[in-house]
Amino acid sequence: FGLPISPTDTIYLGGGIERNKIVDGTNLPQVYKDYADQFGFDPKAAKSKVKTEEVLRSIITSKYATAAEKALARRLLSTVKADSVITFVNNSSTPGYFEHSSGSNETDTVIDARYMSADYKNGNSVMEHVILHEYLHELTVNGINTDAEFKGALTKLNDAVKAYQQTKEGQAKFGSKPLYGTMNEKEFVSEAMTNPTFQAMLQQVPYEVTGKAS
Repeated sequence: FGLPISPTDTIYLGGGIERNKIVDGTNLPQVYKDYADQFGFDPKAAKSKVKTEEVLRSIITSKYATAAEKALARRLLSTVKADSVITFVNNSSTPGYFEHSSGSNETDTVIDARYMSADYKNGNSVMEHVILHEYLHELTVNGINTDAEFKGALTKLNDAVKAYQQTKEGQAKFGSKPLYGTMNEKEFVSEAMTNPTFQAMLQQVPYEVTGKAS
């Protein structure tokens, strides 16, 4: 995981279930080639760009994606821009990240498929989840950075979630360690759309006006 850093907004993610060994300095195993075939990137290239539309379609047809991930991919597919691409690399220090250079409209969602292995640098990320999480950053970070009202509303929601987790009920259900989605407003949005555990917590947080779950 990583935090946004200046002068670029860079956000990292990890977490998942694959079990295939990848070691630096050796030939990449079949699982990496399988990911390349599935998502359309060049397994021999240090950097390979694939149309986001194609990547989302791969998630929709993936036998490993959850029903919720497939539904989200379908929704995102209906709004994706024709020139949007996702960059696959084999030299990143994290499973995936979104990058937005300050003073520029250029954005880049970057994925390193090597981390979809429990034995690669203690990583065990799930490809479909990482892609959706980081691509959602690409779609939402600019709005959070430029719309003070929107960001303020997210901050208020995030504070409510943090407060709930510190209650006896919240800790009993979700533990005392803060969930990743409460790190900041950007992670709040992405985790709310992709993480079932975080979604379950959001359903438990009382709405301040009605007192009902949000």
